Amino acid sequence: VAIRIAEIYEKDLGNFLAAALELEEVLGKKLPREKWGWTAIRLSNLYSGRLSQPDKALGVLNRIVNDYPETAAARKARERLGLPEPEEA
Repeated sequence: VAIRIAEIYEKDLGNFLAAALELEEVLGKKLPREKWGWTAIRLSNLYSGRLSQPDKALGVLNRIVNDYPETAAARKARERLGLPEPEEA
C-alpha cells in the first residue's frame, strides 16, 4: 500500500519529496529482496531526477549493491555506478 501511496504522490500529485519519504519508509520494512531492490531503484530515480539530490541517489545505489548484491536491481545499480559485475565463484 505504501508503494502505491508513493506512486500517487509522484505521478498524480507531483509531490516528489513526499514520494521519496514514503519510499524511504517502505525500505525500512521487511520486503522480499527483489522488491526491496526495485523500490530502492525507484527512490534513487527520484533523488537523481526530480529532487536533484545526486548524493542521496548514489547512496541508495550503493546500498543496493552492498546489501542485496545478487539481485537484478543490484545489477542495474552497478551499471549506473559504473561498477563491474562480480566474478562468479
